[in-house]
Amino acid sequence: MTGVRVGHAMAAERALLEALYREALAAVDPGPAVRRCLEAEAVSLGPRVRVFAVGKAAEAMAAAAASVLGGRVEAGLVVAPARAAEPLRGFDFLQADHPIPGRASAVAGRRSLAFVASTPPGVSLLGLLSGGTSALLFAQPPGVSALEVAELNRVLLASGLPVEDVNRVRRRVSSCGAGALARAAGALRPEVLVLSDVLGDRLDVIGSGPFWSGGETVAELMAWLRGQAVVRRMPPGIVRHLENLLQAEGHGERKRPETVAPHRIVASNRDALEAAATACEARGLRPIVVSRAMRGEASRVGKRIAALLQCALAPGSRRHCLLFGGETTVTLRGAGRGGRNQELALAAAQALAGVRGVSLLAAGTDGRDGPTDAAGAYADGGTRGRAATRGLDAGDCLLENDSNTFFEGEGGVFVTGPSGTNAMDLVLGLCRPPPGWV
Repeated sequence: MTGVRVGHAMAAERALLEALYREALAAVDPGPAVRRCLEAEAVSLGPRVRVFAVGKAAEAMAAAAASVLGGRVEAGLVVAPARAAEPLRGFDFLQADHPIPGRASAVAGRRSLAFVASTPPGVSLLGLLSGGTSALLFAQPPGVSALEVAELNRVLLASGLPVEDVNRVRRRVSSCGAGALARAAGALRPEVLVLSDVLGDRLDVIGSGPFWSGGETVAELMAWLRGQAVVRRMPPGIVRHLENLLQAEGHGERKRPETVAPHRIVASNRDALEAAATACEARGLRPIVVSRAMRGEASRVGKRIAALLQCALAPGSRRHCLLFGGETTVTLRGAGRGGRNQELALAAAQALAGVRGVSLLAAGTDGRDGPTDAAGAYADGGTRGRAATRGLDAGDCLLENDSNTFFEGEGGVFVTGPSGTNAMDLVLGLCRPPPGWV
């Protein structure tokens, strides 16, 4: 990275923001969360257990389960976007595609259905579910091609729809969604531990609900889709598939019985926010949790957060930190590189230009923001000016959805590498009145 160097004071602000982020991240570490749940015997498992783990946090969750259950684990399957350095003994590993499902996702989907269905009588099945599952397990139904599946996901991810709406569609297209794994288990009732990556911890939305078939009917989904512009860009094979499902459902008159496995949320964005607030207090900062349901277009949210930070910057006020948790969206219009957190930070930087005493960090808890290596970005009152010295215009970069190029040049890109967890996003905003204010 060839960004502009920041001064000592701003470097200290960034170090503080990163420390708060790291403590929040520790609170949603999937390994300890699963371990606490199993050690407390919060789920009912017999002496023989099979473990199925899928998602960005799959390996950490599986390793924790193996450490607690020990010799009770007869077999295990892990599906994740990348393999950890140390293989997990006794577990098969499948690397699948993310964020756009591909051939490896279809293979993983079929293998996962077979693994669940082959659980012998008298053996308990423990499911470990985390974000990313919708893409990792995506076996296309009959009559739908792999190219159509990939195109559907590109359209949905570029649409600006929140993840809960994206998954409303994906769960009805994937042969692994809407309770498919629970149905594959037959009479067996799997116990499922969940690391939530959606607002409201909705079990029909997390991972497209592989163990949960409750929620809306196909008729309700189609009625909603008719009012969305995205339906006009969906591949014809996908539309035909949904229409066939609608016909089979009897136009909403007959609803498939719910297939539900017991689920338990082991960690969520709320835990991360609470840990960030505790970390603030330990450092003499007054924490203010502004939103636990941050959502909407990232650029608009960034501007609103910038306005709130300026309003909170009262002369003589105590140092404090505004906290936001949730997940924004980006409607792609340009051809640049970026992610929702970097776009939020860029919009905030544009609105904060010249303002002293405020800085923020917007970052994903999974360590990856969009199709970039960044987790997010820092922004403050000097961000726009520093970028201008490198020939980067904040407004132009916003129009092109090119926030990653902007922050790599300006020096505010925040890179952590994959975190091994996924509990949505955090925005941490520091308000520290400059010296001399009265």
